[in-house]
This record gives sequence, C-alpha cells and structure tokens, in this order.
Amino acid sequence: NKVVPIWYSGEWGLGQLAPKSTLFLIPFTTLLIFISGLLINALLKKYSLRYSSSIIILAVFIANMFLTKSVLRIVGISSVPIISPFNPTYFQLLKPFLISAILTLLAAPFFIKFAFSKKIVTNPQAHTHPGMVLAKPSARGGGVIFTLVFVVVSLFYVNLSYQIVGILVGTVLLAAFGFVDDIQNTNIYSKLKFLEAPLLRLFLLFLIVGVITFFGVRIETIGVPFDGILNFTHFKFYFGGLQLVPLASLITVIWIVWILNLLSWSNGVDGQYSGIMGIAGIVIALLSLRFHPLQPYQE
Repeated sequence: NKVVPIWYSGEWGLGQLAPKSTLFLIPFTTLLIFISGLLINALLKKYSLRYSSSIIILAVFIANMFLTKSVLRIVGISSVPIISPFNPTYFQLLKPFLISAILTLLAAPFFIKFAFSKKIVTNPQAHTHPGMVLAKPSARGGGVIFTLVFVVVSLFYVNLSYQIVGILVGTVLLAAFGFVDDIQNTNIYSKLKFLEAPLLRLFLLFLIVGVITFFGVRIETIGVPFDGILNFTHFKFYFGGLQLVPLASLITVIWIVWILNLLSWSNGVDGQYSGIMGIAGIVIALLSLRFHPLQPYQE
C-alpha cells in the first residue's frame, strides 16, 4: 500500500493515513532515544546517582519496544495477509515471555542485595564440595524470584483450571522449601540444620509433590516405542466420591522428585541450573503449541 495508518490511535479514516515512507520516522526515533539515553547516562555518571544507569537502560528499552510493536502493528494492518513460515501461535508466547523476563531482571538485583545482607550466600572458598566450581560468592534462594514471576504472569495469561491451580500451589511450596533449605545451608548456626537429613528431605519432597497429584496432575499414559501406550488409569478406585488413581499418582510423584534431585546436582556451576531450566521451559512451551487449540482437559 502507498499509505499506512501511522496515526492509528484515533478513529479510522483518511486523517489517520500517511505515506508509507513515514514509517522510517519510527526507527529514526528509536535511534534518537538510544543516543539520548547514552548522553544522559554519561552526564549522570558524574553525580554517581544510584540506579541511574539501570533506570535509563530500562526506559530506553521500554520506549523502543513500544515503537517496535507499533511498526509491527502498522505493517500488519496495512499488509496483505501472507502465509507465515512459523506457527502463528508461537507469537502468543512472546508477550508473557517478555513480561516475565523484564520482571525477573527488575527484581533479581534487589533480591541479590537482600540475600547478601542476610548472608544467604554460597562462598566457594568456604564450601569445598567437589561439585562446587563457582567462581565467586553467589546468592542463594533465587528460585523465589522466578516462582513469584511465574505465578503472577500465570494468573494473567493462563486459564486457572483445577490442575493449573495445583501446579501453582506445588510450585510455591517447593520454592518455599528450597528457600528455607538455602537459608540453613548457608548458615552454620541455623536452627534448621535438621533439614540436612537426607531421608527427611526426601520425605518432605514426596509430601509436597504428592499435594500436586490431589489436584489431578498425573502422568496417566506413557508412550512405549513399537508397542503402543501404557495406560495407568486402569488401576483406580473411588473413595468418598473421589477417584483415586494410585499407580499414575505414584509414577508422577517419583518422576517429579527424581527430576528435582537431578537438577539440584547442577547447583554448583555458574549459570548451569538457570540455563537448563530456561532452555527446558522454552522447549516445553513450544511443544505444547502442537495441541492448539487445546482440549478442555489440556487447558
């Protein structure tokens, strides 16, 4: 099209249309914002203002993300529909992904400062475990931040079915248990040292994960190569109006506890735990879109 709705904030009409060449004003504006941010940051460095650089970077980022979204929306409105080489449902993940990333980046520095002030810190010089290869002291308990962001964003973007509530409840309980464990692990005088007992820790993990299964979150089937599917729901009975599926629940609990312990072994390497979880989360999110539109039992 020769004209585009560059001023699309008003009602649709010829007054909102402009030559398509005016679209170049938007990337030019982003460049000016970026340069202005650099200049302001350089000036404020003289005054050693706290968090000034972080605030300027965030402001520039938000402004340019808004302008980029504007360009995409304008092009989408005024272009002829084309067949995308990518699954369009993938873009549904973009907004919650960016919101989660921004919230985590904003909250993490404050939590790190809090952790150091309370000495919830792993010092590689003091912790001489063979698996500890941290380069420098590192704050512990960061899973609390990821959990809070995960829960808050889920409340806005996920249909809160009974199973989803169970996942959120289980996630919060596991994060709380992990945080308490980090406190006792980094404080030699902690009254919570009894949590070091392996059998007690394993029992508490099974107990917390077991809560999730009561919300109907269960591994009910497993695909068997060359031989169909194993269905664990055949073993079930009813008690007080509740349907109990003991085999599926047991397999679910064992699997989740196994994965939790497996991942905990990667805690002593900078960035390894978060890297594994980040990659796994993205892959699972993309794979879940294979089932779009979701069936009611999948939502």
